[in-house]
Amino acid sequence: MRLALVLVPIILTMKVALGAGRPSWFPEKACESAHLETNTISDRKNCYKPWTVLVFMEADNDLSPYSYWDLYEMERKMKKYPHGASSILSDVLVEWDNESDDGIRRLHVQETEEEYDQSVDLNFFKKAKPSLLKSPVVAHFGERDFPIKERLKNFLEWGIKEYPAKNYMVVIWGHGEGYIGSPESQQTTSGLFPSPATNNSMFLNENDLALNFDYQFESTFPAPKNFGGVALDYSDLEYLDIPAISETLEDIRLFTLEEEKKIDILAFDACLMQSLEVAFDLKDSVEFLVGSDQIQNYLGMPYKMLMSKLNDKIITPYEFAKEIPALVEESFSKGGYQGDIDPEGLRTFTVSSINLAEMELLLLPALSDFSQAMMKYIDEKMIRKLELGFILEKTPSFQGESRDIGIFMGSVLMLLTEEAERNGTWSQASQKLYEASQSVLYAINRSTMSYAYGTMYYSPQDSQNKNYLLGFFKGLSAWIPKSGNTYKIRKSEFEKSSLFGHEFQGIQWQGWLEKIYDDASPFPF
Repeated sequence: MRLALVLVPIILTMKVALGAGRPSWFPEKACESAHLETNTISDRKNCYKPWTVLVFMEADNDLSPYSYWDLYEMERKMKKYPHGASSILSDVLVEWDNESDDGIRRLHVQETEEEYDQSVDLNFFKKAKPSLLKSPVVAHFGERDFPIKERLKNFLEWGIKEYPAKNYMVVIWGHGEGYIGSPESQQTTSGLFPSPATNNSMFLNENDLALNFDYQFESTFPAPKNFGGVALDYSDLEYLDIPAISETLEDIRLFTLEEEKKIDILAFDACLMQSLEVAFDLKDSVEFLVGSDQIQNYLGMPYKMLMSKLNDKIITPYEFAKEIPALVEESFSKGGYQGDIDPEGLRTFTVSSINLAEMELLLLPALSDFSQAMMKYIDEKMIRKLELGFILEKTPSFQGESRDIGIFMGSVLMLLTEEAERNGTWSQASQKLYEASQSVLYAINRSTMSYAYGTMYYSPQDSQNKNYLLGFFKGLSAWIPKSGNTYKIRKSEFEKSSLFGHEFQGIQWQGWLEKIYDDASPFPF
């Protein structure tokens, strides 16, 4: 049974520390000779390590200084987090495109003997040059030799072939804007960015969800496009759409990885990428998905901590993916190296790890049941369209009109409870919708291996609004626009997603949105 295979982590009888004994599949001699002393690809091909981490770092934009910062962090020593780069148990490969027009580098990231300097700041990295970094450049090619989609595929094929491992983690690093279909299907909607939710004592408004940075509620991409995509390249005006990532990873699964295995972990070190639409597009080629459904801190993921964890002992993909949110929280907490740089980061970060097989098994049918129950609820009393419109107006949406699915379900439950209190009883449709909303929350809880988020999302003392649906935030979003115009314009694009194309017993997730935004809708937009 597929569920059982996912829920039972691989048990290794021998936990291996650096320098200790190794399991039988670990070819000690080959890996010793291919370790940091040689730096040659030919030697590394004969070594089958536990992990290879492939970071596709698209920093040809205003994030370029932060790419230097992340690479500097990986290379420098930290006493608290030893072995925080390539080691005998893992390799870190980075394909790095920065704002300089001097080509694209592939780095085999290695820890130097230099200590991490806690005094460095953003101004230091704004002045940085590639010579700051000490890791060997194992490949270097022209800035425009390949389009970005082909570059991602080439990088993953190369990394898997030349640095073979038992497990693979892929990180897509850069600006993220959430789901977007293929570029040729887009109709530009530059004027349809979300407006702040009307202030209401029940809900946190959108300004409360903004980070302590100068973020704008529209894409900064220097060319017309719909809001969405990831790894935005400002110089070449390219980015990765979600179907392109899905197609690339499926090709890797079928033709590059052994026995058509999936990528073990895909992490988006980018904003707004942990969504239902993104997750369902990637479920056939990825085991575990890590990311943020909110705007992410510029400091990104704590790579030193992550690699130190991988290099401490043999760890399974299940164990590692489950632990990542806790590591992010630790890094942004007081005394963590990212928390020391930005104390506000502890308030605002979000991250979750999703088991995509569990999601497919449990969440898809739950979403279809919710949609069916919602449509019957509306049919029972058409005035409920206006009540749902109130929810869409008052609850916060993130950039691109995505909403945390937990908060949205919590809002529906609140609406139904208040309705029952007014009427003194539950209608049949209300009861069914209440049960369906609870089932969605249950499925999300089962699919979510772990999550962590800042104090702003759960602490009444820290939150700027004391009654903000505390406890419903799940770190996983869905596209639920509050504008009928936005829905109708972007519908054809989202229909390309696996989520919108999926039917369970003839019901699609977006069926209730269709009913709300049909031609008879009372909404004046």
